[in-house]
Amino acid sequence: MDACYGGLALTRAPGPGSMRFLKDMLLRFSRQVLTAGKADEVVADSGGPIPDHSIFTGHLIEALNGKAATRDGVITANGVMSYVYEKVSRDQNSHQTPHYGYLDGDGDFIFQAPGLTQLIEEQEKDTDILISIPSSGIPDQPEVSRGVNELAKEYLSEERHRIRLHDLVASEVRRALAQTSDDIFPVQGAGFSKEEFRERLNKYEQATNTLIGIVASISYWGTEDHVSALKLPFSRVGGRLESQSGLVIWNALRWYPICLLSYSAGISAVASGNFKNSR
Repeated sequence: MDACYGGLALTRAPGPGSMRFLKDMLLRFSRQVLTAGKADEVVADSGGPIPDHSIFTGHLIEALNGKAATRDGVITANGVMSYVYEKVSRDQNSHQTPHYGYLDGDGDFIFQAPGLTQLIEEQEKDTDILISIPSSGIPDQPEVSRGVNELAKEYLSEERHRIRLHDLVASEVRRALAQTSDDIFPVQGAGFSKEEFRERLNKYEQATNTLIGIVASISYWGTEDHVSALKLPFSRVGGRLESQSGLVIWNALRWYPICLLSYSAGISAVASGNFKNSR
């Protein structure tokens, strides 16, 4: 749906799976929707990576042509939607953020799955071959983080990119908030264990890794013109930390991302002597 104000409620995509997982998805009913922007956004009708197509449609076509495929060559609707979400929200010509989710059902549309047909026909060969289904809940790969951080440094180098830097920060903030939501880190009904504690620390760090790099870059090289972009992660991440019922330690651990952001910003400011942005 490449239309203004078309956003729908977001639901998480399935995570890592197997050939058996894909077969199960094929048997389940599903109505999935991908929109070019949120419910309150006007979307661009040009400027995409493919001539004569919008930003949204251009990245969608590229996803369907194979860029959303896993290393196993699997293309699913959730994989396509996750790819388009990332590309459009980070496109330098974009002022929109796609939205995707389910209207009904809990399956997934399979566009391409090499070897799956043979497995279905020859049940005795149905071994549990692991594959990875892209989703917005998967942590950044190192090369993705590096690319975003390099882009932030490029925007910092010239005043004319100040708005683009702010948009980049806003996009990464939305991503970090989605990956550290209370749905992913429940504070109620989850018992404490050392393993769970370590796992939550690791997930928080992975979810905020890219944003931490951007904050560190702004603190190190930024000027007073970049203060608003620097404040944005702290106000958005800290703004949702209202008190709520639940296990005390999980409630307290919700502050970990903002502690990481504060530490990286402070160390960077001290390292560069750039105290204008450390206030």
